[in-house]
Amino acid sequence: MVGRALGAAPKDLQLPWHRIVNAQGEIAIPKGTRGYERQQELLRAEGVDVRDGKLNMDVYRWEPTLDELVWGPGRLHDPHLLDPNQ
Repeated sequence: MVGRALGAAPKDLQLPWHRIVNAQGEIAIPKGTRGYERQQELLRAEGVDVRDGKLNMDVYRWEPTLDELVWGPGRLHDPHLLDPNQ
């Protein structure tokens, strides 16, 4: 479902579709296709260890904090940003 949502999103958003794998850490695109090979290439270019279309989810699973879920990946809530008088 995530793959469909990314596929339907406007191209100018440039969403990182290649980071989407199934729950077992496997590339879901059929093996041997150009898309499968391209996804492996893009993941490896980001330093991800991909072996036979599979990632080690103990290493690469995203487990967001509450701040990341609310404010976005890599961001922490800073209450001072909400109050212009501080």
